Formats: sequence, structure tokens, C-alpha cells
Amino acid sequence: MRLQIAQLGLPGLPITSKRILYTSLSGISSLFLAFAVLLLIYLFDRSINNSKQLAIATQSPVLGNLTYIKEPGMDLKKVWENKLDSEYTVYKDLLRSLRFEIDHHLTLKQNVVGITSLKPGEGKTFLALGLAYAFAMTDKKVLLITSDFETPQANQKELPAQFFENFLVKREIQREDYITVLNTRSTNGSLLEIQNEKNLKAGFEVLKNEFDVVLIDICSIGNSNKAKEWLLFTDKNISVFEAGKSLTDDDKEFVTFMKKQKGFIGWVLNIIKVTELNNSAFLSKKYA
Repeated sequence: MRLQIAQLGLPGLPITSKRILYTSLSGISSLFLAFAVLLLIYLFDRSINNSKQLAIATQSPVLGNLTYIKEPGMDLKKVWENKLDSEYTVYKDLLRSLRFEIDHHLTLKQNVVGITSLKPGEGKTFLALGLAYAFAMTDKKVLLITSDFETPQANQKELPAQFFENFLVKREIQREDYITVLNTRSTNGSLLEIQNEKNLKAGFEVLKNEFDVVLIDICSIGNSNKAKEWLLFTDKNISVFEAGKSLTDDDKEFVTFMKKQKGFIGWVLNIIKVTELNNSAFLSKKYA
């Protein structure tokens, strides 16, 4: 039998284990790797979470923010009557601030406000209803023009069955004490196919003289033909953007379109986190 040396050894005591050193290096490497991943996520994250980011991304004024409400289809009267829930208190204060910014741009002859968004589902209809209540709290006569199929069910029980199309024909409207609502039928694909532009402008002049504020819940800019037609008859326009989303290339085209509108006054960042409110203390006039 031939003996083979398995491992060469040197005279002296055995070397101490380096397990602790290797474990420490492994932990530090994992920490740096996690930090690098988080840094990459931060650098490539294009989501918009506060008004400062929205103002920079759109190069446009941001009029205000609105926080998340757990029950978007709830009765808005409960929001204004609730004096205990801090969530509703913050929402009302932000809505009052937005009301002030919009009212600052309105006059007796320019009181028609169009409310739109880049995409459906960003909360513009609920915002329009909220603004209607907010202006009504200042003893103003408010008219809300909205789509019958987009109105939350919780509020439909309070809205009269009056339609914008019927008003254009009869030039008659039953005015409520504070908020009057005209629904638009979803079957109408084009506003200009109902009446010609001249008759539509005459109808809006009647509404402008009848009410202190006219709010129009316009479809999203993605439905460009309807949105463009409604924007012909508004004096001022605002657009809603949902927090947490990013601007795509198509969105940037719509942003450019909105900025070119003569009556565009700014953006509203909706469904913002309460923790982001401090980061939203930003002068909206910077990009005006």
C-alpha cells in the first residue's frame, strides 16, 4: 500500500476559526445589496405622490390636494356634518382650500368650471360633488352638470331627475335651494350633435346668469372628442391626477393639450397620503 498525503500541515498550533469574520462580511454585503436595490428603485420610480412632484412633472400650477376617503360613494352630507372623525376634518379643510383657489379665478361673467382627468377612475366625479357642497356652504347657488351613469349611487337619491339635453330644448330648469343637478345621458356621443355651437353658448349664458357657480363633470381627456367639445363652453378648467401614478408618453400629450387650453388654471392631486401633505407645501404659482 502506498500512503498519500491528504493535506499538508505545518508545525505549531491550529489557526483560529474565521467563521465570525465571514459571517460579518456576508451580513455587510447583504446590507449593501439591499441598499443598492432600494436606491435603484428610488432612481427609476416615476410615480407622483405629492404636489411638488406633480408641478415639476407637468410644469403647471397645482391648486391643491385631497386625501383618501375610505367610502368614495358615501353621502357627502355626512362628510360635512361629521365633526369628530379626523379623516373627514382633513378632507374638508383641503376641500375648502381648493374652493378658495378656484373661487379666486372666477368672476360673474366667468363662472363655468370644467373638471376633467387624464384617465377614468381618478376621482373627478366625487371631486365635482365635493366642490358643489363646498361652494354651497358659502351660500352660493351651484349648478352641477354630471353624467347620470357616473354619479355615485349614495348621492343619486338626492339628485333631481333633470337632464341637460331637456334644458337645451326648453331653456327651463327647476332650481333647488343650494345645489341643482343636470344629468347628461351617456347615450349621447357628441355634444355638438345635440345642438349647434351657437345654441349651446346661448344655453350656457342662461345658466351663468342663473347660478353663481357652474361645475361640469367632464369625461376624461382619454375620451378626447367629448372632452374637447365640453371644454369649448367652460371658462376655467382643472384636471385631476391620482397620486401614486406616473405619466406615460400618452399622458404627457394630454398634459400639453390641457396646458394649451385658455381657461386651464391647474391640477388637483387626488387620493394623496396624509404623510405626503407636508411634502406638498409648494407654491403652485411657481409654474403658472
